[in-house]
Amino acid sequence: MPDGSVQGSGELTYTAGQLKIHFDINCLTVGLDGKTATMSGVVTSVDGSSPVSGSVQPGYSCWFRVVDNGEGNNAAPDQMTLLFSGASALPCGLNFSNALRPIEGGNIQVK
Repeated sequence: MPDGSVQGSGELTYTAGQLKIHFDINCLTVGLDGKTATMSGVVTSVDGSSPVSGSVQPGYSCWFRVVDNGEGNNAAPDQMTLLFSGASALPCGLNFSNALRPIEGGNIQVK
């Protein structure tokens, strides 16, 4: 937002659509490279199940990082860390050292 506050929501889909995690974003930082974004927020709903679904519950905090590697046939796949989630609130801008992995589908855009 123009005043520096953050407003938004998102959905992460895991394991071929078997698990969807919805969240409200409360913190967003964009790296100096302009293509890396780190987000945190609060899980609002979890639809489906998978091995990770037990560690993600509505009301839990969540954190992840993404990298926009461009678009087109010659661009490397966009990347994302695994979602980190816990019952305690996460400070805005916290930096976990989770490994980035290529996404399996979709397109990440950091603007």
